[in-house]
Amino acid sequence: MSSDEENSSKDITLEHVIEQCGSFNRYQYIHFFFLTLFPIASGIFNFFYVFGAGETPYKCQVSNITDRDLSIEILSSQCSYIVKDDQNKTIGTYPCTNWIHDRSVFGQTFTDEANLICEHSFRRSFLSTMLQMGGMLVFFTGQIIDMIGRRRSIQLLVALLLITCLTTQTLLQFVPMSINQK
Repeated sequence: MSSDEENSSKDITLEHVIEQCGSFNRYQYIHFFFLTLFPIASGIFNFFYVFGAGETPYKCQVSNITDRDLSIEILSSQCSYIVKDDQNKTIGTYPCTNWIHDRSVFGQTFTDEANLICEHSFRRSFLSTMLQMGGMLVFFTGQIIDMIGRRRSIQLLVALLLITCLTTQTLLQFVPMSINQK
């Protein structure tokens, strides 16, 4: 190696490389935007479960009993209550149907609206499972692209998205989506 080559290899610094590549202009901003768009979107996707299906603390709300000789004891699970007479004998155990949710941490969540608590709490896990399975399906898009090509795979995925959206909107017209429908 000559002395000029040795000096030039020692002079390589980050500032020298940036000077050779050029400054951070519109082209770099566009690439930076698109490179950070997908991680930001996946971060939002992953936080959905925390705020959408987070379980807020709740208490069973029992309507007033008109008979003064009866008393109500709410069980520690907050999912049912016991009605007792004046001699402290149990008349019956009833499931709680109304709850008061503590919204100091999360505000209103999907769990509150759909009452995914007590005997319906397994549905929150199902929601999380379906969300993660949908995310896992992204891994198969690479295999689809390899098998049928980019253009056909994009057409297929857009067609599936269109069919899913149309089916959902059609069902919303005919199936009541009220929270109180059981």
